[in-house]
Amino acid sequence: MNIFKQLIKSLYSPKDIAAFRFQGIGKTIFYVFLLMAVVSIPSAINLSTTAYQGINYLATSLEEEIPDFAFQNGVLTSDITEPYIDVTEDGVFILDPTGHLTVGDIYEYDNGLAMLEREAVIITDGKAETFRYRDLGNLNLTKEEITGLVNGIADVLPVILTVFLLVLYLFFTAMKFIGVTVLALFGLMLKNKAQLNLKYRHLWILSAYTVTLPTAIFNLTEAFGIIIPFSLFFYWAIAIFMLYKVLQYVPKPKISPQNDEASNPTNN
Repeated sequence: MNIFKQLIKSLYSPKDIAAFRFQGIGKTIFYVFLLMAVVSIPSAINLSTTAYQGINYLATSLEEEIPDFAFQNGVLTSDITEPYIDVTEDGVFILDPTGHLTVGDIYEYDNGLAMLEREAVIITDGKAETFRYRDLGNLNLTKEEITGLVNGIADVLPVILTVFLLVLYLFFTAMKFIGVTVLALFGLMLKNKAQLNLKYRHLWILSAYTVTLPTAIFNLTEAFGIIIPFSLFFYWAIAIFMLYKVLQYVPKPKISPQNDEASNPTNN
């Protein structure tokens, strides 16, 4: 069967998955790589789009909207006397060298970047991360130098994103192989209970296809910003249940007449 047809069948058909147990291990490994590549596409598009929009917005704002500022000895300085606040649909940008605002004041926003007098605050979905300029050393930069740095990053952003996404892909694929291996260990217990004539290799192959459904569900919901509580628990619950259903379609070994007579002796 074509590997893309296998991917579709693995989303809903335990019976078809059971038929894949005699497939070669090499094709199964390739299937896991393909599965992770396919389900990673929405997240990769979202990340790339966000990165491009963010860097372009920052570059445009630095050149046209944000007042002049500089970092001197790790302290933000500017000629403005009031905080500069720019609120858009995507978030907020705050420039406050005056010291009027604190980190606590930034929590009222859901997304954005705040450059305060001695620290910066990055807000994502209402969660704030703070780092002090001093942590970067004796920082001395002007707005023009930062603008040039941002434009330089924008020029090489495709390369940065490609490397970053490739590293993420390899990491999550490696984690998926570990998950398949663990699921196959659960499969050993299920096949012993069902008295099936399957080796660990067969169970590993079946597990690789069994994880298709939960992997697709949780990767896509995460990509579209849908938060499922206890997602890890539900992932394993779906995976184990699917493997249980798959094993129901694996035929049990036939008992030969001789073995049947030996196990049920009769008196002459």
